[in-house]
Amino acid sequence: MRTMVHLLSTCALFAAINPAFAADWIVARATTSGACAVQSADSRPILGIVLATKPTAKEACSAAKDLQSSDISDTSKCFEYTNGAKSKCSDEGVTLP
Repeated sequence: MRTMVHLLSTCALFAAINPAFAADWIVARATTSGACAVQSADSRPILGIVLATKPTAKEACSAAKDLQSSDISDTSKCFEYTNGAKSKCSDEGVTLP
């Protein structure tokens, strides 16, 4: 049992420090409001329809910014952004409109 715990701990640590094993980041658009969220692909629930998947949070934020639209009926774009997306992207150096 002790060996199993050590092995799992070692694998978790390796995944945490090795970006190749990190979860992707997504841009998801809420179907009702058109607001986009930026979240880790392994977080639940996914906050809408996935519009983009990127390997890093910063790249997902840049994709979210590129997906901005003033047309709320364009379901392939972001009409607005969640407060969480704005905060996360600000932390990543990307300013969402």
